[in-house]
Amino acid sequence: MVWGARFEEALRVAQAAQSAETLSAAVTAGRKAVTEPGGTRYRSPLAGALYDRFLRGGAVADLHEARELERAAFADDPEDAVQVGDYALLLHMLFRQTGDSAALAEAESLARHAVALRPDRPTAHRMLSRVLRAVFDHTGERWALEEAVALSRAAVDLPDDQNDPAHYQYSYALALADWYDAVGDLDALDAAITEARKAVTMSPAGAESTIERQEHLCAMLDERWERTGSARDKAVLVEAHTLAARIAPPGHEARDRAEQNLRALNASRPATAMPDQAELLAAEAVRRIARYKQTGEVDPLVEGIALARAAVQSGTPIRERRASHLDTLATALLELASARGSDLTESVALHGQAIDLDPCARHLANASSTLLVVFERNGELAVVNKAIEFARAAVDRLPSAANLGQLAVCLSKRYDATGELAVLEEAVITVRSATRLPDEGDVLHHAGNLASLLSAWYHRTGDPAALRESIEVHREVVGGVPVGHPKRAHHLGNLGAVQHTLFDRHGDKGALDAAVAAHRAALALTPANHLDRASRLTNLSDVLRSRGEIDEAVALARQAVHYDRHFGHTHALGVLGDALRARYAQTGDRAALAEALDVLRTAAGFAASPVDDRLRAAIVWGDLAADAGRAEEAAVAFATAVGLLPRLASRRLGRGDAQFWLRRFTGLGAKAAACALTAGSPAGAVVALEVGRGVLAAQALDSRADLSALHEDAPALAARFEQVSEAIESERDADRMALAAAFEEVLADIRALPGHEDFLRRPTFAELTEVAAAGPIVLVNTSRHRSDALIVTPSGARAVALPELSEEELRRRVTAFQTGLADRDRRVRDQTVLETLEWLWHSVARPVLDELAPRAGTLPRVWWSPVGPLALLPLHAAGVHGGQWVGDHVISSYTPTIRALRHARRGSSGADPHQLVVSMPVTPGADDLPHAGLEAEVVTRIRPRTVLPGPAATRTAVLEALADTTWAHFACHGHADPANPSQSHLLLADEPLRVPDIARLRLADAEFAFLSACDTARTEPTLSDEAIHLAAAFQTAGFRHVVGTLWAVYDKTAATVAEKVYLQILGEDGPVAGRSAAALHRVQSALRNRLPDEPSRWASYLHAGA
Repeated sequence: MVWGARFEEALRVAQAAQSAETLSAAVTAGRKAVTEPGGTRYRSPLAGALYDRFLRGGAVADLHEARELERAAFADDPEDAVQVGDYALLLHMLFRQTGDSAALAEAESLARHAVALRPDRPTAHRMLSRVLRAVFDHTGERWALEEAVALSRAAVDLPDDQNDPAHYQYSYALALADWYDAVGDLDALDAAITEARKAVTMSPAGAESTIERQEHLCAMLDERWERTGSARDKAVLVEAHTLAARIAPPGHEARDRAEQNLRALNASRPATAMPDQAELLAAEAVRRIARYKQTGEVDPLVEGIALARAAVQSGTPIRERRASHLDTLATALLELASARGSDLTESVALHGQAIDLDPCARHLANASSTLLVVFERNGELAVVNKAIEFARAAVDRLPSAANLGQLAVCLSKRYDATGELAVLEEAVITVRSATRLPDEGDVLHHAGNLASLLSAWYHRTGDPAALRESIEVHREVVGGVPVGHPKRAHHLGNLGAVQHTLFDRHGDKGALDAAVAAHRAALALTPANHLDRASRLTNLSDVLRSRGEIDEAVALARQAVHYDRHFGHTHALGVLGDALRARYAQTGDRAALAEALDVLRTAAGFAASPVDDRLRAAIVWGDLAADAGRAEEAAVAFATAVGLLPRLASRRLGRGDAQFWLRRFTGLGAKAAACALTAGSPAGAVVALEVGRGVLAAQALDSRADLSALHEDAPALAARFEQVSEAIESERDADRMALAAAFEEVLADIRALPGHEDFLRRPTFAELTEVAAAGPIVLVNTSRHRSDALIVTPSGARAVALPELSEEELRRRVTAFQTGLADRDRRVRDQTVLETLEWLWHSVARPVLDELAPRAGTLPRVWWSPVGPLALLPLHAAGVHGGQWVGDHVISSYTPTIRALRHARRGSSGADPHQLVVSMPVTPGADDLPHAGLEAEVVTRIRPRTVLPGPAATRTAVLEALADTTWAHFACHGHADPANPSQSHLLLADEPLRVPDIARLRLADAEFAFLSACDTARTEPTLSDEAIHLAAAFQTAGFRHVVGTLWAVYDKTAATVAEKVYLQILGEDGPVAGRSAAALHRVQSALRNRLPDEPSRWASYLHAGA
């Protein structure tokens, strides 16, 4: 090993002298040393000598030779992290000299291997960062630069392994500067400047490295001044060049460059006047606050608040400046509240003072931001409305991207609280406008908000294009936000949320993994005391639960509950409840079950949280309790849930928004009733079905309450109640929030009057049973837990078990029924109806009739109230083909709720009878109905009438005629809208007559409406609990008796049925609406006997009401 020893000595000399001659001597000795026995250990040191000689002489051949030596050394020992790092460094340089892509790819692979070998070694992180920066320069792939920045940051945080921490600080600054070059974001440049300053401060005085780092800092500051043109930035740049000239020795090139730059700067602009003390304090406060925003370190923010407070207390006499100082302090306090969860009372007050002094756009927008955080804590709609008001005012004064973006965020928060589709739509439009403005606004921030709102739009409307765009924009935003940017966690969280949605909708496992990664990254970037910490914890917990990682999901959710005691507390509790429920399902852990029930119970009762969060928690609580066999607790949980439904679809929402939210919870009343029955409470089941169904109808009936006593005791209050109620139902006033508040106010005033304490309170069970005095009311309920008929009589309620009726079988039967009726072959339609009628007989009707055991003789009346999808089926016509049917035992009527039946039985003023007949034999855009004219002729023989045939039957004419009508007959086309049942309508000569047009009428003396049209009593399955159809609308308007249809009817049959029903209604004392149920029953019985094989012709007709 003679040459080995000589090589080691030559290497020591070369490293000390660093001359070309000594390096060449070392290379010569090394080449001989590697050929000796055992000389392979000198391969890597020889490669290092060749690399150093290249740096001196520039001979690329030295790099190629060194590459072969390192390759052989790596093959011998691929686990030596130092050697692997040197090999990567060599390949990186080879790429820089030759542009060899393969060398760069190999360098990246080796550098990653080095980090994996020694993740605690900052040198390895720095090396990989350098390589990835080269990858970005070569390919333009932004991910490479983003990772390079993160690696440089990691190297700074790791223990120093070279006794030169400034080395890593400087590398981090250069990586951030590269990021700025790539994205042009001033925040990135400011971050680079901050890190470069740290590197200079940490560097040894007078060292060449210190001089180089100060020059780079000057270059960064020069770029900032070029971007902003700010006098302050120029002053900072002058100071930096002055320091650069001072630390470099005389004659040094860096000193000459610094002095030349100083001369140029001094010649470029005149000096500015010295600002006053308040301005200096405010400017320094802004700098400290900006440093907090860049670094996330709270100390500069606290210092900035102190400086801003001093600026405010300086008492500057200039209004605009004082307002600006107040705004700065208020905004800084908001930042502190976001970081530490502190109170915002002072911030709100300061914003108010600033706006009073100077209501400029900036002060209005900043006040709006603070109010939004207050709203997120207390959930008070008045607060978010004020935030929207300020944001709109800011946009009016300056429609910049920033102000439009603030308005969009405010609108999105209101949508989250209220579910108003129009508000969400405005938010999307507004934020799109913000992204398109070429101004100073943060484009990535607005794009992130757009992506989040598109996700909300998808959740609300199901529009797949919105989901695709949301994912695409979120990815672009995350790719564009610099590492270290305070908003990066926010955008990562949003990306994770939309990826989770993609998994939920399509089962994309890759999307779930991406969601977990994004939420982990977001949480890692969120300080422990940050306002958003709780939401980041719940987001990660939720996706981990979806991936089956239950223990971590539980642990994270526990932390979230600890953090969030404000508006979102129920959501955090709900996520913890879901995770504990999953643990119980997975392991059978009874402790997890007990805790889950307790957590969900608390969540459902947390009054400060959004209603939909509380409602969902109550439902999960009820389901879990029911599955665990805790019937009484399940009944309490579901009673809590149905009690929240009226608040979910409150009067502040328009009909379309209310329908959306109620559709999400269809079937809740059925669950609640089933659990009440299991707990042994038929009365509780009846109340649950009454509260959990017909929420919108109940609101409408509230506005039609009997006000006679109130008019006597407080006529002004009664008039005010009528005015507010009618305004709410008009759907014309955009400010439904104010109207809803006015309704609650007048309601409270009425209940404060002696004798009116129970005005519009829910009917008690005893009051509900009184409605059954004229005959039993049968509520037929189906749920996954059990199916029963609840028979309500004046003496109470009793349950009849229906073992052959299951939720699954009902869904199957309804689907088959609707499919069969849509078939063009009449024989298929009739066979479908026959099969359905027989199934209904065996599974529902016969058990109920056996329990009722009606006496022979005069047929008693029964009011059916089918729950859920059962309302789509002709229960009144159930029977065996050629055998018994319901009509053999009872006369059937329907009611959507018991309260609706009570409304139908209200007293009448006894006004003179007047009939309206609307006949449309020819309808624009629809098939002719030749028998409609004949039908109208028959009906007009009954009593005094107004006839509106064909072209005369306009929407306006019909509505005007209905105002003083007691009987109404429509012979026309009807349409049930499956997507939006409120748009179901009767076709008239010009415009359709829709459900809301009818339902908002207030007809005190209306008696009987015959809707001889298709689908007038057909509900929509996902909103079947609300019974939104034409027949129900006529009942709400005031008609005590309504004949409607469950499916399409035949023109000729319709005329026959109408004629025979009216003939049956006639008596010696003239036509009486109270005979309509029996009249329809007799006509259907006759048709069943005459057309037993064609039930599609007669079974569709039903009677609803008194």
